[in-house]
Amino acid sequence: MEFIDSRDGRPALFNVVDIFFISYAEGVDAVAGLTVAFPVMMVMILSSADDIGAASIISRRLGEKREEDPNMVFGTFIFLIMIISFISLFLRA
Repeated sequence: MEFIDSRDGRPALFNVVDIFFISYAEGVDAVAGLTVAFPVMMVMILSSADDIGAASIISRRLGEKREEDPNMVFGTFIFLIMIISFISLFLRA
């Protein structure tokens, strides 16, 4: 089942199969489009993983009645997303 799941950032088997069939059906221009879109998808995967982690930490802190910690976690999360976005801009250039 590891080849089907790509949430951990490794290339998945279905991505390879998609590229094969798209290259067969549409040609090299469509494969170039997939190649350009892959880094964007990786940033989206990283962002969604961060969203899940931040939501989990914030909900645990709120459940423990620690009022200031969720604000600090949220600020750190926003800072992390800004760093990831900034790095992704340089990777695209």
